[in-house]
Amino acid sequence: MNRLAELILQGRQNRKLSLEEMANRCGISKSYLNYLERGYRKNPSIKVASRIAAVLQVPLEEVVSRIEEDEADTAHGGEASLCPC
Repeated sequence: MNRLAELILQGRQNRKLSLEEMANRCGISKSYLNYLERGYRKNPSIKVASRIAAVLQVPLEEVVSRIEEDEADTAHGGEASLCPC
């Protein structure tokens, strides 16, 4: 699991939010949030990253940092995105 996915899953579970409830609060589809949470998608837009940060009550910088770390891992031979899209 990538760093962004861990942040989303742990944050959502800590706040006792269902996938659907968090997706609604973020203004995104449940399936898109599921892809992010499972690590199939790793690069949400800054708008979506900002909404995730707000819902999870973490600084936007934390979300962006995790996205950047995941991208660096992939660029250096780490896990490639396996989005079933």
